[in-house]
Amino acid sequence: MDKLKTPIIFIRMADLQLRQKPHVWQPPTDLFETEAGYTVRIEIAGMKEEDFSIQYNHDTLVIAGQRPQLNDKCAYHRMEIPVGEFLSQVELPHDIDIQAATAEYERGFLTIKLPRKKPVSIKIK
Repeated sequence: MDKLKTPIIFIRMADLQLRQKPHVWQPPTDLFETEAGYTVRIEIAGMKEEDFSIQYNHDTLVIAGQRPQLNDKCAYHRMEIPVGEFLSQVELPHDIDIQAATAEYERGFLTIKLPRKKPVSIKIK
């Protein structure tokens, strides 16, 4: 199975407010650190890469989308797999290079890799 690449949209607005609606659910989300930087991993099967919205604003990564219901003309006897609108917000450390971030969706996991910023040398004139 080919790895799918998801574009990351960067926004910077001073007064952006995220309001979570009561029907919005949050998929299981991990944030972990490696030598290269940080990784955000979200478990969310049944999606396509274009179903995700990934935004970065003021050190917060916001992953949103909508998982479709497979069969809307049925009567559930048991329903444990959430469908509909979801949102996951992850507060990130300040030392990431968001312009070098990458995202892949494979086998039901969305993985976002966030490399660390490289130190900048300042020359004295």
